Amino acid sequence: MLASEIFTPGTIPKYTYNPRKTHGLEEQVKDYLVTGGSALVVTGPTKSGKSVLIDRIVGTSGIVISGGKIQRYGDFWNDVITELDLPVSQIQQKNVETTETVEGITEGGVSMFIAKVGGSMKGSSGTTTGKTDIQIRGNSPQSQAINGLLDTRKILVIDDFHYIKPSIQQIIVRSLKNPILRGLRVIVIAVPHKAFDIIRGEREMTGRVRDLKIPPWTQTELIEIAHFGFPFLKMSVSIETITSFANESFQSPNLMQEFCLNFCKMSGVNQTLEKEIIFEKLSEENLIAFYKRIRKQVMHSDEFDRLASGPKEHGRERTKYKFSDDKIYDSYVGVLLAIAKTGPKDKIKLNDLKKVFGSLLKKGETAPNSQNLSRVLTQMTAIAKKNAGTGNPVIDWEKETSQLFVLDPYFSFYLKWEVAQN
Repeated sequence: MLASEIFTPGTIPKYTYNPRKTHGLEEQVKDYLVTGGSALVVTGPTKSGKSVLIDRIVGTSGIVISGGKIQRYGDFWNDVITELDLPVSQIQQKNVETTETVEGITEGGVSMFIAKVGGSMKGSSGTTTGKTDIQIRGNSPQSQAINGLLDTRKILVIDDFHYIKPSIQQIIVRSLKNPILRGLRVIVIAVPHKAFDIIRGEREMTGRVRDLKIPPWTQTELIEIAHFGFPFLKMSVSIETITSFANESFQSPNLMQEFCLNFCKMSGVNQTLEKEIIFEKLSEENLIAFYKRIRKQVMHSDEFDRLASGPKEHGRERTKYKFSDDKIYDSYVGVLLAIAKTGPKDKIKLNDLKKVFGSLLKKGETAPNSQNLSRVLTQMTAIAKKNAGTGNPVIDWEKETSQLFVLDPYFSFYLKWEVAQN
């Protein structure tokens, strides 16, 4: 077996899947699928295994719509139609002599046609005479998609729901209420601080939403990934090394998979060994070298550089700050240094970030005030979302609660080993 088949960062694991049985996550999803009558909202940090869990249980019984791709309301239903492989129209034929006038209509970006027999219609695209009465009925994309979901009994999974515009979220939720009551199963996947967008989107959904929180991964659960995988390759790896991997994973199974796979490559193990080999624990020096090498593999410096550069500002000189190492940076670089200094934590309050920023400065220097920090974080979040495209941004500033969320554990790992360790 190949090492890349055992440890699979970024894809669905087969041999190293950890069901985390003590939390009963699989059982809760299965219970929802049996019971229905509501939407299931699955929340958890980025790269914490939400999508893997749902894929494991739902499999081919579901269709997955990516929220990051939805720019307009019609996009959502057109994606459902595409995933269900539904025809655009329904055609009926009768062997009678008729005269037909057909008019074209467009709704929601999908063409529809209405046939009128034995007469004319204003704005028609043409009139034909023959022995076949063709009736072409085009349902709206919404109706066609909902009927298709109910007919096929497919489970609708909306991944990254929080990246759909709030106005579109509201319409989608409203349109799903009745289908859910008719038996449609809907699973919505989101990050924790956006968990209740689906409820806020439609008041009548209150009481019709089940919340499944994916708890943070424990050290023991992350270590189990290594214990599942290394025996397939006949590798006996020291518990000290495996524990270090778990501690540096920022509670992400994806990063744990990354470390295990890279350890295999570093050890020259690309496939199952002929006989078992014992690998002694890595020294602290070798571990540091290992993590610093991986940081450039899991995330390019582009993400950091773009955030550090900030937006283009014309005719305005940014305030510079002298740091304790006598280097001079503006507030954008300073914020990233402060985030890294926190650990980095996955959730940081504005006042705490301000204090950390100040602790990094040369004696006598004054940290930016809360208003300026909020403005910088707003700009950095906009840059992060633009860089992410249809994916998850690495950070998200929530001005309403004055909290910064560091969403991507890969970015946290990069900050620690590229910034905080240098």
